[in-house]
Amino acid sequence: MSHLRRLISTVFAAVLVLPPLPTSAAGATSPRTTTTPSCDVLVTRDGTWDGLYKIATNGATSDVKLADFPIDVVASSDGRTAYVAGYGTGEVHVVDIVTMKKLASIKTEPAVISLALSADDSTLYAAATGGVHIIDTVARKQTRFITLASSPFAVEISPDGTVLYAVLSFDNSLAVVDLPTGTIRSAAVPASAESVVLSPDGRFLYITHRDIDKLSRIRTSDLRVDTVDVGDAPRGIDITPNGAEVYVVNQDAHTVSVVDTQTLATTTVAVGDGAYDVAIDADGKRAYVNNYWEDSMSIIDTTSRTVIGSLPLGAVNASWGIDTACRGAVTPARPGLVKNLSTFANFFCGPCTTAWVLFIKPANSTDFTVYSNGQPTTCAQKGYFFTLALCQLTGLTPGIPMRLSVVPSNGSTFGATASTLLTLRP
Repeated sequence: MSHLRRLISTVFAAVLVLPPLPTSAAGATSPRTTTTPSCDVLVTRDGTWDGLYKIATNGATSDVKLADFPIDVVASSDGRTAYVAGYGTGEVHVVDIVTMKKLASIKTEPAVISLALSADDSTLYAAATGGVHIIDTVARKQTRFITLASSPFAVEISPDGTVLYAVLSFDNSLAVVDLPTGTIRSAAVPASAESVVLSPDGRFLYITHRDIDKLSRIRTSDLRVDTVDVGDAPRGIDITPNGAEVYVVNQDAHTVSVVDTQTLATTTVAVGDGAYDVAIDADGKRAYVNNYWEDSMSIIDTTSRTVIGSLPLGAVNASWGIDTACRGAVTPARPGLVKNLSTFANFFCGPCTTAWVLFIKPANSTDFTVYSNGQPTTCAQKGYFFTLALCQLTGLTPGIPMRLSVVPSNGSTFGATASTLLTLRP
């Protein structure tokens, strides 16, 4: 969902440089017909408000006062809880989206700039000065701090929750953290990296690069980088639920670049002045863009790729992060934690290229995906035997450690996971 971008050239030095004044009134939108969003839309605002603003599906607006400089927001998958990065005070605010009441504030000093939420909503990852806070959302407390080479601007988490990606803009690099072991790899990325989004299957990362007007696509299996030109000063980014298109906000061009994730072909959509961040709703039919310089929000129909509406965000308020909160009639059941995860390999095969993954199937789970080092794999054979679930992996490379994990699913709902390390005999 919402993913932060590079706000200032020295953002962690506590000196804020606001965006320059718009150079023109470019970005006029097509005829406006939509006056209500498809999901609740959440926007962080500072300036005269310093809080979280909501436009509900019936058009009603509400807000909650938080603290100095709320900069990013991410909503839980059931659309009922929002987490807001409080950059100015070094904390994460927890907000009930239905009532728009603050439930708690979690101290996360030093300052937090960007957030990511695990697939099962149980863990929050907060990019901050010097590293990443890991927060238990149930206990509402920090459980771990990952120290990095420099301060990350944005973070993402793999679908199985075992690999953390952090964009280190000051170093022009991407940190890849294996969370179970704490091992950190690094890969070079183009300059001025800001916002990041991960494809739903975990295979690709997409990063905006503000000063060079590019989008990079990074294959997570080997960290290969491809780039494509987008508009002037790309900032916020989001991806459609099917992973087919990435939406990139170009602030100085007052446009959104819609990028085909396979071909990297782009289409341009004009939005409002100073467009800053973007969020796509749960069914992928609408994209919402907050326009920093005109305190408005553009609504894009993703099928026609046209602006079909615009809503005000309140006068004299700087809008930063944006996310959608989509609630169903019933909160879907979570499949639960994978238990008794184990592996079996014929260690007399020499070299071994096949292994079985076995685990106790969680209640309510209808399917599962096996990941190796954060990458989804294909089961040559897959099925259930009473309460036991099995997956046969083939074509493996002997002698190289693999972090194997399983994510159970119930429809589109992902459950918690367990992981184990396996090295096949060479």
